[in-house]
Amino acid sequence: MGMMAMNSVGAFAAIPFGRPRRRTGGHVLGDVKAGLDFVAHNLPSTHTFFSRINPYPHPWQSVEIVANDGARLAAVYAAGNPGAPAVLLVPGTFQTKDDSSRKRRAIRLWRELGAHVLVLDQRGFGGSHAFPGTGGYLEARDAHAAADWLRGMSGTGRVTLWGDSLGGAAALLAGSVPGAEERFHRLLAWTPLACPRAARPAAPPPPL
Repeated sequence: MGMMAMNSVGAFAAIPFGRPRRRTGGHVLGDVKAGLDFVAHNLPSTHTFFSRINPYPHPWQSVEIVANDGARLAAVYAAGNPGAPAVLLVPGTFQTKDDSSRKRRAIRLWRELGAHVLVLDQRGFGGSHAFPGTGGYLEARDAHAAADWLRGMSGTGRVTLWGDSLGGAAALLAGSVPGAEERFHRLLAWTPLACPRAARPAAPPPPL
């Protein structure tokens, strides 16, 4: 299985810590918007409101992914071009499919690459808030269920799984679950937990 890894050491070392960077009005507005995103999409009532008044553009559609334990997880999907790759995006802690950063990334993948894109709200967040998180155990298997749904809709043999933060840890754990080779073409863990094993003490293994 292919694997992408992000090495941020060089970028981190290049930050000019000795001299403060000048902040512009755009930076301040960006910070305010990020704060509003955080509040708006992590409270169930406000998330529902804001996702309705600022939905994904046509032809994106809201869908439900039924997990192995029966949990019904919220997602959005857009079909890509015939023969194009399929990408499954999994946001992280306090992130949702509807916040600005995740939405921009998803739409860009769809528009610029013509990819089939599915963005999944993890347990405990966004439209999936009714189902408690499990620190990576069921989230990894949820990624498999979402990949199967995406493969069926797109007609692709395997999908690229891209996870942020906790979603990155879930992506790495998904790579160790039986059946990963047949479902995933590539795993991309963007700023994952320092060690996915750290998620294991967070919750006892549920019966599978």
